[in-house]
Amino acid sequence: MLSETDDRTLMALRIIWVAMVAGQIGFGVVIFMVGPHMQAWADPHLVRLLFYIALGMLILDVPLVYLVRAMIYRTRRAPDGTVNIRAYMTGNIVFYALLECVSFVALVGWMMSHGQGPHVWIAAAALALQALNFPTGAPLTGGGF
Repeated sequence: MLSETDDRTLMALRIIWVAMVAGQIGFGVVIFMVGPHMQAWADPHLVRLLFYIALGMLILDVPLVYLVRAMIYRTRRAPDGTVNIRAYMTGNIVFYALLECVSFVALVGWMMSHGQGPHVWIAAAALALQALNFPTGAPLTGGGF
């Protein structure tokens, strides 16, 4: 059972999660609506380079975010396996921020390609990973990673 303070902290983390996910979705919707109507202004080589950068970031970040979060959890893990609320919050915010960075690089590339191209799939993969890691609070009670 979580204390009242821990419940409020967990609620704050959930609000942060919603805000981060909503920002990426909102930017993606704007690009989807406006992108096809934009004037050509970006160098195609730069657009392609941004795709490869975003893809490389995604490939590197997927194992990295789990590793970094586990390391942060480990700094404040109790003998019974529960994680301190502050470590839980910090670990998850770092997790979401690293994936949000990948998503926004991909979305900028998608915007530069006028809402066309494979950039959106990289952003969607990063966003899906964030969605799958909704802050349930399970590690705070010993039930989960």
